[in-house]
Amino acid sequence: MITRNFKLSVVVMLIGSIILFIHISTGFPDSLDHLAGRYQYYTLMWPLIMIAIEFLAWLFYYKDEEGHTIAFAIGFLLLAAIAGSILSEATNDIKYSRVELWVLAYVGISHVIYGLTNWREVLSNLNMRE
Repeated sequence: MITRNFKLSVVVMLIGSIILFIHISTGFPDSLDHLAGRYQYYTLMWPLIMIAIEFLAWLFYYKDEEGHTIAFAIGFLLLAAIAGSILSEATNDIKYSRVELWVLAYVGISHVIYGLTNWREVLSNLNMRE
């Protein structure tokens, strides 16, 4: 059940990142007027980077139901991005797409849970346990 949900979250991440890139790039740079300077380009690159990371992880780690550590790390980073977005909303006058945040939350939580199904491997690879 957890593995199927994880695989679905990988597909959701790939398709969602493609849709997000198309959405951002069709209105670029006007769609990112609220961001200054280079941040506009970083925001445009975010979906492409996620597509590349997920695709490479699928090819080299996930296909044999392995890669628990990288899945955990990706999930953790996605959840950190959500926390940063929420903090940014609270301190700045910027609102982020709730759909995007919910999709990132689903994908992030799915990745973390899949990673923790083999928590010994994750802890061992993070050098927290010998």
